[in-house]
Amino acid sequence: MFASRAILAATLALVWSTGAWAAEPKAGEYNGIRYLSGAAASAEVDTIRQATQDYSLGLTFTTHSGEYLAGVNVTLQNEAGEAVLAIVSEGPVLLVDLPAGRYTLEAAFEGVTVKRDITVAAGEHRQVVVQWPLTDPPRAAAEPIPNLPR
Repeated sequence: MFASRAILAATLALVWSTGAWAAEPKAGEYNGIRYLSGAAASAEVDTIRQATQDYSLGLTFTTHSGEYLAGVNVTLQNEAGEAVLAIVSEGPVLLVDLPAGRYTLEAAFEGVTVKRDITVAAGEHRQVVVQWPLTDPPRAAAEPIPNLPR
């Protein structure tokens, strides 16, 4: 009994000291394109906000009524029609580091696909809000988070 309590205490101390309980956005790479996805929890907002200028494109997913969405299927295609990014967002904000150019965004949520043409300029950050005209409350809405990029 004492040994199991000691192991539990040591495990909790390790998790606490390494920050494993802190929510972190998901960083990844797809076809050489870096991305950061998250802000589904309040703890991730500061990390996303600080990283915004390190990415050329920021996408925020919401309903027309302003509810944030997570679990959005996102595809970005270049002018040649090649998918340069195809992921599922971990939260309502997706940061993508794209080279300058023109892209087509297809974002799908609960069977509704939104399509947009997006131009990314060299050395600049472009912020785009993608909204869905949902009439029912979304099944994968993120908790309300103040001061997200819109």
